[in-house]
Amino acid sequence: MINELYEKLAPEVHTFLLKHSFAVTAPKGTFLMKQGVPPEYVIILKAGKVQISAPHSFCAVALDGKDCARVFGVYAAVSGEKPELDIICIDDCDVTLMRKDVFETAVQRNPEMNFIAAKLLGSESTTAQQILTVARRRFGGEA
Repeated sequence: MINELYEKLAPEVHTFLLKHSFAVTAPKGTFLMKQGVPPEYVIILKAGKVQISAPHSFCAVALDGKDCARVFGVYAAVSGEKPELDIICIDDCDVTLMRKDVFETAVQRNPEMNFIAAKLLGSESTTAQQILTVARRRFGGEA
């Protein structure tokens, strides 16, 4: 999904985003995002598995970056709100990091980034829905 979205960008926006992002390998056990802690980066999971959990719900969802690239931190970047989920690497994970202020700047300066931000927010919303579904099944009630 990420590559398809990038292809829709004007070349100068695409270049700006690539220039201001970097790839790293996050070792197993690394928190990519922690509940209540403002993230510094928008995170693209390229490979490896992460566990996403809502700390007080006792539920978690495992996601694999090889199925499709996952993006985390977009909502926090555009809203300024702190994340409500923990995201921890359960394998070594290949991720691409983009400082949240760089992402915000790209969205503010380039109207086509609004579409991309909306698609990425939808992806984050889907992940949150998966966690709620697991919670409902596990505890037999509304989560």
